[in-house]
Amino acid sequence: MFEIVELLYAYDLSERIAMAKSRKSNPYPARFGVLCGVPWQGKIACGHIPWLEARLVTNLRAQNDASGQQVFVWDEHPKPTLERVHAR
Repeated sequence: MFEIVELLYAYDLSERIAMAKSRKSNPYPARFGVLCGVPWQGKIACGHIPWLEARLVTNLRAQNDASGQQVFVWDEHPKPTLERVHAR
């Protein structure tokens, strides 16, 4: 998953080629989000401002909006609460 997020964030083909040759050359590596000081695998961020964020969703699907344009829609996962994080 990290590789996909990093490739989406890469600005141009030269950056993508450099990253394919060596992931260490990536100046903006992807990382898991942090929730209450604990790494949380429900979100991956990449880059600086503006950044790219990937998160777990359910029921991902395509549908047409009011203008007929096809768009993605999904159901959000509930964000973990402090109690659920410490219960792990």
